Amino acid sequence: MFHQFVRWGVSFIVHSFFTMSLFSQVQEGSTNTHAVTDSLRSKLAFTQPNSFERVKFLNSLAKAYRYNSTDSSLYFANEAFQMASSIGDKSGKAWAAYHQSYALYGQGRYDLAMEKLVATLPEFESIPDTSGIASVLNEVGNIFKRQNRF
Repeated sequence: MFHQFVRWGVSFIVHSFFTMSLFSQVQEGSTNTHAVTDSLRSKLAFTQPNSFERVKFLNSLAKAYRYNSTDSSLYFANEAFQMASSIGDKSGKAWAAYHQSYALYGQGRYDLAMEKLVATLPEFESIPDTSGIASVLNEVGNIFKRQNRF
């Protein structure tokens, strides 16, 4: 009985997060990606190297590219992850890992995306960042949905 309840609860959460994800993709997909990325790239050029601000812009670029160029998204997420790790930016590192997983998900590399998400969840929990926690759980739900594991 308990397992059925847990299974139902997980299924409900996965479905809810998947629905919210689709809604946010429709909203975000309507923006002019080129204008956003051009603006972020120009701002990035004027940031200090190895700074929290630069990590923020790199993560923003990873997010901006996630629907149109998963390779670019992964590139900027990797840059943000390395820099955040080197300067001790826990939040920037967690978000960079999340963006890495999102890009991997977009490339159909679900197993790698899931590994990254599982490792990222405790990072968000330790900060604590409820938006990050929700984003990770949402992406886990998306992966389960794509793999028909619900």
